[in-house]
Amino acid sequence: DFRGSVLVLNWWGSGCTPCIFEIPELNRLASLFQDQVGVSFTINPSTMEIIESKSQLVQFLSINPFDNYDIISKIIKDNDFKYNHFTFEKELSNKLGVGPVPQNMIIDKDGILRYHSSGFTLGKDDVLFDEMNAVIKELLN
Repeated sequence: DFRGSVLVLNWWGSGCTPCIFEIPELNRLASLFQDQVGVSFTINPSTMEIIESKSQLVQFLSINPFDNYDIISKIIKDNDFKYNHFTFEKELSNKLGVGPVPQNMIIDKDGILRYHSSGFTLGKDDVLFDEMNAVIKELLN
C-alpha cells in the first residue's frame, strides 16, 4: 500500500548499461531516506482503542518491464540495489508512457507526478541525485 507515501520509481533493463551505472546514485538516495517513517493514528469505533501505524514516507520501487526476476537477480545482488523490485510491469509502463530506459519518476502523496528524468549522462551522476533529493525533501516538508 503506497497511499500517503512519496513514490520514487526507476525503470530499467538488464541490457541497459546506463541503467546499471545509475544504481549507486539511486542507492545513495534510498539510503538517505530509509529511516523516514510516518506515524498515523486511528480509533477503532467499537472498542475506542487508539491504533498506531507506521509507514515509510518514501517508497523506492525498481520496475523492469523487460526481464523476469531470475535474469535481474544477479544484477540486483552484485550492485546491492536497495529498491523494491518489480518485473514484467509492461502494463504500468505503458499507462505511464514510459519509453526507453532508464527513467526516473517521483510521485507525490496525492499521486501527482512531480519529477521525471530520462536517460543517464556518465560523469553527471550527482545531477540525478541532487535533483531527486531536492524534490523528495520538498515533498516531505
